[in-house]
Amino acid sequence: YSTNTFQMSKNKNERFKDIVNYGWESNSWNNYFVWNAYQEKFVRLLPNKSKIHIVGPILHEDSNNKDKALLLLKKYKTLCLFDITIFRDFYYQTEGLKYSYETPINAIKFIKDVIELSSKKGIHIIFKSKRTFSKRIHPKYKLFIENFNCNNFHRIDPEISIHYILENTNGCISFPFTSTSVLAKSYKIPTCFYDPTGSLNIIKNQTQDIRLIRSKKELQTWLDLI
Repeated sequence: YSTNTFQMSKNKNERFKDIVNYGWESNSWNNYFVWNAYQEKFVRLLPNKSKIHIVGPILHEDSNNKDKALLLLKKYKTLCLFDITIFRDFYYQTEGLKYSYETPINAIKFIKDVIELSSKKGIHIIFKSKRTFSKRIHPKYKLFIENFNCNNFHRIDPEISIHYILENTNGCISFPFTSTSVLAKSYKIPTCFYDPTGSLNIIKNQTQDIRLIRSKKELQTWLDLI
């Protein structure tokens, strides 16, 4: 259900095969249902010979929930902003990742940068967390999200349908490399990944041909096109 199944890459010499998460080689399913050709390529890297079926976006879960307050924002330009849930440090330590990227510092800078630049352009931000908070959530990240306030920042219930949000917005910015921008691309609305650190390597099959923005200046230019 997710296209974000790779490790982050900061080494320009790394290739797609170098960033596949550990454990995938142990899978032995006979059939894989995938979003697109990029995910198909990933499955073909695995040692087992399976049938692959491209079926379009596959959501882990969704709902029919709608927030009619979003319709009140129709008079403004709006962007939906999707971050990634930041867990406590021990959670990532069990995964044996090459790089520490999904941190409160990076997630908070991701949000602040987008809010700062969009507010100057009169663009309103619709922010949807990936899931409701649990005890696994990093306390620093949780504290920031629950207390952040800005006139052009609209935090909505995580249970609101992502399809409903994308149908009522002018564009989408996602934390690298969450599936939300891949879904937004299928809606044919402007979308990008924003790397607040400027450190990530661009690997086409990981970005899925979606633009990876790596500086505030570049992000400002992208927002001018919305």
